[in-house]
Amino acid sequence: PTLLYFRGSTTSNRSGEANYSEGVRLRLQASLSLFEPPKHLRQLLLLGAPLVRAGEERIIFSTEMVPLPQYLKEMSLSDFCLVPMGSTSWTLRLYDALFLGCVPVILSDHIALPFEERIDWSKLAIKWPQADAERLPSFLLGLSQEQIRVKR
Repeated sequence: PTLLYFRGSTTSNRSGEANYSEGVRLRLQASLSLFEPPKHLRQLLLLGAPLVRAGEERIIFSTEMVPLPQYLKEMSLSDFCLVPMGSTSWTLRLYDALFLGCVPVILSDHIALPFEERIDWSKLAIKWPQADAERLPSFLLGLSQEQIRVKR
């Protein structure tokens, strides 16, 4: 399975979108391309699990469009799916992730989640501060399989 999944644009050429996603997608792309697991996790990973690196099978962060069946399959095989803001704070990726059993990781400080008065979103998703995007991969690696299972 894939640890972290995102396919989508990081910039926009549309008029009025010079600050697309408030830069969070570009920051994520940059930090994931340089990501190295913390030393204590590298030692554990060397005992049997592959090292996690962007561009390899354990993290998919790509601007490349793929056919819908491939997109859905990749998302369904992932533990966490990034739900960063784009042109607005809202994105349909939240529903895609939920329907496909991938824990949504919401990176949108301004999002108002639906039915917040009835749904405890902290049990279904991770809401992560945009300004702290660079620390996200290390945080996700620190979660146990049980913590991931409960959110699914």
